[in-house]
Amino acid sequence: MELTRNKTIDDLLTGSPGPFRIETSEERGQRVLNGLRETVAKSEAEAEFALDKEYWVRYYLEGHSEAYGFEIAGDLDKEMRGRRGDYRVIYEEQDMVLEVEKDLKNFFEHGHETEGAVGWDAPGSIDLVFAVTDNDDRKEEFGIPVIIAADYDRSELEEPTFEQWYNRVRELKSVKEAFVMSLLSAVYWEYTKGIPTVWEVQKRAGEIDSTSREYLSAIHENLWTAVANGVNDVLFNREVAIQEGEEFADLKSKAMSLVQNGYSETSEWECPNCSEPFVLVGTHKRIYEPDFGTMTEGQWAEQQAAQEGGFFEEGVHGETLTAMYCFDCLIGGVASALDAEPMLFDNRTEVEFK
Repeated sequence: MELTRNKTIDDLLTGSPGPFRIETSEERGQRVLNGLRETVAKSEAEAEFALDKEYWVRYYLEGHSEAYGFEIAGDLDKEMRGRRGDYRVIYEEQDMVLEVEKDLKNFFEHGHETEGAVGWDAPGSIDLVFAVTDNDDRKEEFGIPVIIAADYDRSELEEPTFEQWYNRVRELKSVKEAFVMSLLSAVYWEYTKGIPTVWEVQKRAGEIDSTSREYLSAIHENLWTAVANGVNDVLFNREVAIQEGEEFADLKSKAMSLVQNGYSETSEWECPNCSEPFVLVGTHKRIYEPDFGTMTEGQWAEQQAAQEGGFFEEGVHGETLTAMYCFDCLIGGVASALDAEPMLFDNRTEVEFK
C-alpha cells in the first residue's frame, strides 16, 4: 500500500509533540491499520463529508474538467498577482477565465466582475463559473456560462461526480492521517511514558518552574524529532509503505529500530541502569528571562532579542541543555554544562503523579 504525505501529515512529522501525549496500544493501532486497508479496498466512500474549503473543488477540476466540457490551460494563481480569476481555460473553443466557488452565492460575496472582453488578456473579468452548488438559485442572474456540479450525475459525466470524488478523497485522507498519527503516538509513547509534559504537570500539580519547563521541553522536542524521522522513513522512504501481511506491531518495531540507529554520538553521562554512555539526541537553548530591574537598557534589549530568536551567547543570554537517552534501557535525561547530574526519566513504566 502506498501512502502520500499531505499538509496534515507534514505538520505531524515536522512539528512538535504538542501539549500532551496519546497512548496508542498495538491493539488500537492494528484496528486503525485494518480500517485503512478496508477503506482503500472499497471502490466508493461510505461516509459523507461537508465541503469545507474551495481548494478541494480546484483539485477535483484539475483531474476532471474535461468531463464538464472545458480544458484547463493555466493556473492564474501561479502565473500572476492582482485581481484575477482562478484558471485560464478553453471552453467551446474560446479562451476564457474561470472562477471556482463552493457555492454560487460566494461569487457575489467575493465581488467578482463579469464585464469586459472575453479572453485571457483580462484575467480580472470572469467568463465562466464552476460551482459545486447553487443553494440560493442565483444561476439565472448570470450573463455568462455557469456550471453547477450538483446538476450532473455519474452517467452524464462518465467520471465520478464532485460529491463522489470528494467523499472518497476525504475518507481516504482521514484514515491515512489517523494511521500516521497512531503509529507516531505508539512509538512516541514507548520512549516518553515516564516523562511528563509541561501540560500534564500544570494540569495535575499547578504551576511549573521555568527550569522544569525547559528541561521537559528539551527532551520531548528532541525525542519527537527522532520518532517522527523514524516513522517517516518507515512509511515514506520505503518502496512499499505498508506491505501485504505487515501488521501494526511490525511497523512500530521497524520505526523504533530506526530511531535508535539514527544516533551514534554519545554524551559524557552514563545510564545508571547499564553504565553505558547515554546517546546524544539533541540540544535545547534555554534563554534567560530579561530582568529590567538589574539590567541596563542595552543588556535588557540584547536579552530580549535573544529570547526572540536573535544572537545567542551561552552564559550571557542563557545555557544549552543536552538531551540524552539510553535506548536499551528506555531512560532519558537532560543536563546543562553546570549540572552535577542530569535530570533523569525512567520510561519503562508510565509516569505517576502524586
